[in-house]
Amino acid sequence: MIRSISGQDSDGILALNQAHISETSHLNRQELNEIVGQAFHTGVCGNADGFCIAMDQNSDYESPNFEWFAARYTRFVYVDRIIVAAHARGRGIARDLYSALIEAARGAGHEMIGCEVNINPPNPGSEAFHARLGFERIGEAVINGNGKRVGYWVLAL
Repeated sequence: MIRSISGQDSDGILALNQAHISETSHLNRQELNEIVGQAFHTGVCGNADGFCIAMDQNSDYESPNFEWFAARYTRFVYVDRIIVAAHARGRGIARDLYSALIEAARGAGHEMIGCEVNINPPNPGSEAFHARLGFERIGEAVINGNGKRVGYWVLAL
């Protein structure tokens, strides 16, 4: 059900990402190719019904959220984005995407996965989902001086 992202997934992933810019960030085709190329793990379900892109400490990735984890952890996996299409929610896709990521992270000897969840604008559904998976909120930050505030969450493996 979950497979690695390939070039044939680009249009669907870009469309899904654009529908969720407030929760993640803008992404064009070149940026998508760059982050997929340096990702520790990618996963996609169906025809881009959901996808996940995660980095680890070896990724050369410029993101204030990634850098927050890099400043605090020597070894980590960072979930850059995980999105499930509205029509596909409630089918366990996000849980399946995380299960594949957790398996890959454990297999590589990682002991934690980190992510951020928006506080402003609020994303209570994502907070509740991550808490159910066992993530704990460990910090927060204001991003880019634009008023966007995020909470940082970790899952101990």
